[in-house]
Amino acid sequence: GVGPFTLLLETRADWLLRSARRFERALSAAAAAGLRLAIFLVGIENFSQPELDRFNKGIRAEDNVRFLDALWRWKERHGPAFSLDHASFGFVLFTPWTRMEDLATNLTAIRRTRFDLLRGKILLSRLRLYPDTALYYLARRDGLFADRYENEHENSSRRYGYQPAQPWRFIHQEVAHFAAVAAEAVERTNGHDEVVLFQRL
Repeated sequence: GVGPFTLLLETRADWLLRSARRFERALSAAAAAGLRLAIFLVGIENFSQPELDRFNKGIRAEDNVRFLDALWRWKERHGPAFSLDHASFGFVLFTPWTRMEDLATNLTAIRRTRFDLLRGKILLSRLRLYPDTALYYLARRDGLFADRYENEHENSSRRYGYQPAQPWRFIHQEVAHFAAVAAEAVERTNGHDEVVLFQRL
């Protein structure tokens, strides 16, 4: 008798997968009570295993795919008791170390999981480097700090209202070019048909 309301869940993909049967029971209970469960904050971060390993996420890329498949399955089975409307998934497409192979892997997974329906502006998502993170020191070790951003597309801290972060440069120039063209195209199209744009690039 306390509903209706939506309960926002912050979790990890691997945790929810391990608790899938319990979560199924929770969805059934929510439906009976007239409540809604919503996945809220989850750090997907990337679908390329080398990037995930660099992030020290402690998760396998295939688990991210299985997690997203489960979300769509629960949405289909449990209808109003399960919402994806509040999903706010952490994702970082570009890092100083990103390779073209990482981009191809991410595109394949994004298309397979329909991740673009849950997270916008994928082609603008860049790593932010701060001194309280290990990646900051990894980038410094690799000589990847830059004096400034080449353009405002690169400054994701300003775009999302975060504290100023350390500018950085890409190791691979073909990825730097890809990122620059992608950012310009996303701005021109306002992020529409982003997966099509990703594929074309």
